[in-house]
Amino acid sequence: MQVNGGKFTIVAVSNKYLALTSTSRGELIGRDPFDIFPDKEDAPDGAIATRNAILKVCNTGEPVIIPDYLYHIYSPEKTKLEPRWWRSTFEPILGENGHVDFVLGTAIDQTSYHQTNDDLLKAEQMLHLAIQAGDIGTWSIDVDSKAILSSARSKSLYGLGENEFSTFDGILDAIHPDYRAKVASTINEAIASDGSQSYIIDYPVVGIADKQERWVRSTARLFTESGVNRRMLCGTLIDITETKKLEQKKNDFITMVSHEMKTPLTSVMAYLDLLMVKAKKINQDFIYNSASRAKIQTEKIKNMIVSFLDLAGVEDGKLKLSEDLFPARELIEETINDLLPFAEDHKIILSGGLDFNIHGDRAKI
Repeated sequence: MQVNGGKFTIVAVSNKYLALTSTSRGELIGRDPFDIFPDKEDAPDGAIATRNAILKVCNTGEPVIIPDYLYHIYSPEKTKLEPRWWRSTFEPILGENGHVDFVLGTAIDQTSYHQTNDDLLKAEQMLHLAIQAGDIGTWSIDVDSKAILSSARSKSLYGLGENEFSTFDGILDAIHPDYRAKVASTINEAIASDGSQSYIIDYPVVGIADKQERWVRSTARLFTESGVNRRMLCGTLIDITETKKLEQKKNDFITMVSHEMKTPLTSVMAYLDLLMVKAKKINQDFIYNSASRAKIQTEKIKNMIVSFLDLAGVEDGKLKLSEDLFPARELIEETINDLLPFAEDHKIILSGGLDFNIHGDRAKI
């Protein structure tokens, strides 16, 4: 632009600048840039900074760089002024008399960079809010040095104060001995996966300083910091102590009820055996067959009770299955026989190929 005292006139402009500002040469050449780009009326900081920079170039004859700054320009698409971030440089062009006759300006649009940063900042703030609301602890371990960085919440779950610290070995020692090897193995698998796998694991701990017993749920994944090639295992911790207590109460209740039911069922089965013996002696086939079917159903109920007892171990992955290979026909015919006494007015027809075997827990099927 040409400089004449305090007046500025655009005399040349690049195609790139036209594209950035959504203008044409006809709109710019021969005009004062501040008439075309007046900035926002109630917040003209960008225009003021730009004018002061140009004046400084004229007064000193030295280049001036303005770091990222906000300057509102008109958007034809939105028909209003839009905030844009710019990084500008102004350089003097001297005339024969040694005075600054022209100022060469360059501008880089930094808007997308700042928008991305704003989005990241908002996402980070939302994450912090979620972590606080969920009472979640965060932690990271340097894979090579084993240095640990923990939030105050993570420290509290391991029985440490906010200003207390522990080593990686100290953290492992706080884990219940029955789970320590499993946790260490899970961590090593996550590291070996090189970030392709995360883990979730529940385990009990004894507070390092306060000695209180807690159940925690830990999640983690390996991340590699670019540039420094540093591997960090980063994760979260939540307190699931109350959840585990409720699970234990539920399991205790199932165990108690199941044991209480087994005693009368044993008596029922004994009476059915006695009834079958008596019916056989007096040749009462109907009574014998009915008692036999009743005994089979009672045995099924007893097996169901055993299954309920097994539920106490489901959470720890200890549910036992008695898997075997048995004929499908045998199971289906047994089911039909169980239904026959209740379907006297109906005819049950069995059709289709049944000559195959099933692999599974027959009692639970």
